[in-house]
Amino acid sequence: MRTPGAIEDARWLVLAGVFVGLGFMTKMLAAWIVLPGLALAYFFAAPGSRGRRLAWIG
Repeated sequence: MRTPGAIEDARWLVLAGVFVGLGFMTKMLAAWIVLPGLALAYFFAAPGSRGRRLAWIG
């Protein structure tokens, strides 16, 4: 037999999992923001022709 307290505890556990997941996705988004800058730095600073550098980026 289920008790109302157990169901309420499960809801809090699911809610906590949702917030942990959202925090992880926010952190990953912040990590992806720097990629265009890194690609531009590689494109202008790496040795080789423009075509070769562009091929390595994309």
